[in-house]
Amino acid sequence: MFFRLLLIFQPVMLKRFVSRLLVVSLCGHSFVAYATPVNAASTANIKVPRILVYGDSLSAAYGVAQPQGWVTLLQQRLKEQHYAYDVINASISGETTSGGLTRLAGTLAKTKPTIIILELGANDGLRGLPVKEMSKNLSAIIVQSKKYKVKVLLLSLIHI
Repeated sequence: MFFRLLLIFQPVMLKRFVSRLLVVSLCGHSFVAYATPVNAASTANIKVPRILVYGDSLSAAYGVAQPQGWVTLLQQRLKEQHYAYDVINASISGETTSGGLTRLAGTLAKTKPTIIILELGANDGLRGLPVKEMSKNLSAIIVQSKKYKVKVLLLSLIHI
């Protein structure tokens, strides 16, 4: 089992941003973040972009010490590699795509992210929600995020 990251970009935009993608490998999983390296001194007068992690227990580090959760490790790795990003974890254990959609507008307005890493859907599957309904909710989250001019990265859990 591993995370596969799906980029939700129009094909033209993907070509524009592909040179700025950062692949981060944590605990055998690869994560991708749109990033531009900067040195620490240059960030004094620049607003630091934010990555919002919006997920369920996998991102909330349920059952794992917070410092060992992938979101904390992502923030550490970005810092180590001199990528100036704040990582905000708005994940809730047990969250569904419906619940995520309901609280999204308030979360986006409060956090003002540049990127949202969307990791929802596992609990929908466990509860037997039809895939069509889950897809509709995820699409609505993506559309709403784009209205806030937020780039969306969609994580999916797959078994090999």
